[in-house]
Amino acid sequence: MQIESTYASVLLAGHLLGLNPFVESFAFGSWNVTSPLADFFAMVSTLVFLALIALVYWRFYRQRSANPNPEEKTALVNFTATAVLAFIIAGKILSPQFLLWLLPVVPLVTGRGREVTWLVFLAACFATYFVFPVHYLELIPSPQSLVSIVLVLRNALLVVLFCCCW
Repeated sequence: MQIESTYASVLLAGHLLGLNPFVESFAFGSWNVTSPLADFFAMVSTLVFLALIALVYWRFYRQRSANPNPEEKTALVNFTATAVLAFIIAGKILSPQFLLWLLPVVPLVTGRGREVTWLVFLAACFATYFVFPVHYLELIPSPQSLVSIVLVLRNALLVVLFCCCW
């Protein structure tokens, strides 16, 4: 489980609260979290991704069935952003570069609360920059509080962004 992934953030938050051990290791070219709970998250991550992507497609299908003549392009942009976010937040790896995939799509998201969506995305981008490249080494070998909190907050913002893009 790569240290910046959403699942690792759950383990990191638990570690900061003293609820679970947090062991880091370097393997496959990245810093990872190893623990029995990390193994469980790694095992279910594909299922979580498939469930999220199925939810996105189901919701897109329902919207098109209910209103066969919507502004097709705007709905497609919103669902594209949501599908990309499903991949980002459900994966075992969350590289800072993944947020670049959202740069061309999130500014085009429409609907109620689009300004909030944009602000949440900007906040996630700033938090990403704070963690990597500025303070990344403070996560290794023992996570420091501030960078850990910002990382957990960044991943929470990505989950909120997933919900905002509906």
